[in-house]
Amino acid sequence: MTRKLQTPVSLGIALKNSAIIFLCGFVFFGVGALFLSGAGQISILTCERVETTQINCILDRNLLGVIPLGEEPVFGLHEAEVTTSCREDDDDGGTSCVYSVNLITSQGVVSLGSQISSGEYDSKVRTVRQINNSINNLETPSFSTQYDDIGIQLMPIAIFLLVGLGIIFFGFYSLYAQMTEETATR
Repeated sequence: MTRKLQTPVSLGIALKNSAIIFLCGFVFFGVGALFLSGAGQISILTCERVETTQINCILDRNLLGVIPLGEEPVFGLHEAEVTTSCREDDDDGGTSCVYSVNLITSQGVVSLGSQISSGEYDSKVRTVRQINNSINNLETPSFSTQYDDIGIQLMPIAIFLLVGLGIIFFGFYSLYAQMTEETATR
């Protein structure tokens, strides 16, 4: 078996191809990470009744329960509500709706989640009912609830992340193969 002797030009082309592979991998991984930062947020609302009609809270947001994204004080919580926004689809003439959980406070409206989302209406109603029941029960000195929109939308995000990592791994492998082939021919 004879090996093809690599010239500096062919090695340069191989390195350029590896750079293109890395770039594609980082683009796939970056898109997945960008979508994960929005869809993977978990909000934890921790409230304390300071007076009979005064409830103050801390809204703690994190990414998948691991990476903290920040805290937001929420003063004068009055109630929670599900906000619905619908529009007609141009394609099939049907209606498409998105939902969000909002907190009505003395400061205005605060969104419990990081974004509005389609589907999962019932889970949003359950969260609102839990918060409002805690607000209306005067014997409850404090309460906490966790809210997230993590669900089926994580599947395409995971695919982007895994494909990106796979392409990056392939880039490393092809670069390694080119470098070992170069040293074997010397």
